[in-house]
Parts: sequence; C-alpha cells; structure tokens
Amino acid sequence: FMKITVAYTARNEADLILTTLTDAVRDMDAVGLPYEIIVVDNASTDETASLAERFAATHEHIRVIRHPSNLGYAHSNFTAYKNFTGDIVAVVDSDGQQVLRDVPKFLAKIEGGADVVFGWRKQRNDPALRKIISFGLNVSAKRMLRWKLHDINCGFRVVTAKVARSFTDVVPVNYFGPELWVHSLQHGFVVDEVIVEHFERKGGASIRSEEHTSELQSLR
Repeated sequence: FMKITVAYTARNEADLILTTLTDAVRDMDAVGLPYEIIVVDNASTDETASLAERFAATHEHIRVIRHPSNLGYAHSNFTAYKNFTGDIVAVVDSDGQQVLRDVPKFLAKIEGGADVVFGWRKQRNDPALRKIISFGLNVSAKRMLRWKLHDINCGFRVVTAKVARSFTDVVPVNYFGPELWVHSLQHGFVVDEVIVEHFERKGGASIRSEEHTSELQSLR
C-alpha cells in the first residue's frame, strides 16, 4: 500500500475531536505507512470544525472539509470518498469509540483479496438500548439485504480506492453501512470483516441516532 486515507465523520464532537485526532496521529505513525487524515465536519454547531482546523494547522497530514449544511451521515462518507488521495480509505466515527491501531487488521484483509472490510464490535461498550437497536438492524439486514456478517452499522469501515471511486451518489438516510453492503453486492466487490476494539463514549452525545429499520427498504 502506498498511502492510507483516514476520514473522520464529525458533527458536534468538540468534547472529543482533539483527543481523537491526537490518538489518530500517534496510531497512524505507528502503522508506518504514508497517510492523510480528513475531518469531514457535517455543519457542526459547536467548535468541532474550528478545533480541528487549529489542530490541522500544526499537523501536515490533516485537513478539514466543512459541509455548509447538515447533509447527513451517509453524505459525510460520500464526501470522504470524493476527496481522498490514498490507495485505501478508512472512514471512522470521530467519537473515540474505535481506534486506528486496528488499521493493520483491515489491511491484512485487503491484502487477502477483500475490497470492503467492515468492523465488527464483538464486545460493545454501549448502552443496552443501542445494542438492542443494532441487533434489530442486523437481523433486518439479514432478512432484507442478504447481509451475511455481524455488524452492518459499525462506524469503522475500510475500502479500496476502486470501491470509493465507484460511488456516484448516496441515499440520504442516516445509515451508510447497509448502502455500502448493497453497493458491494451490485458491483461484485469482495466483502469481509474484522473484530475491532470498541470503547465507551467519553464525552458529547451521539447524533448518528439509529433510526427505524424501515430506512433499509430504500436500499433494497
């Protein structure tokens, strides 16, 4: 691999964004491959974007892209797919619940032939309600979308540049995992998964709420 793009999707993560970026630089330096980090700020109403821009001003590998309005989580992923410069694109939630020291696990799967690799939060540190909702989402995805893996809504996914470039639009819903899965089926991409570490959220509040599974119908 020549270069890895890491894209953080962010909205109102002022409590966590500096810690997330500090840890990201440490972990990517340890990976030992060329990299860039993009913060896709989805029209935050707090200081997320300005804090990220100040951090980027002193770190050559980091840049910030601001959405002019709240375009939704799926479009934040799409923005990353339209602005990367790497050979591999990792999109990660910016809430600190996943860490980039897991990147080598994803790279190993891609070296083994995968085009798309989903994270699997096998041991989750989330409130019970979020676990229940995610369970329902996975069951619905298996029934409606032929989902064969474990964690369709994990906020850590890695794709090859070929996959990222193949997207020309996204469905404007709050999910992106199901769309990436359906897109992969339609294009014949090889999909795999890896177990990732998952940590309790240390600040802020989740704004990527897990909406009703009826949204899956739009992806069928």
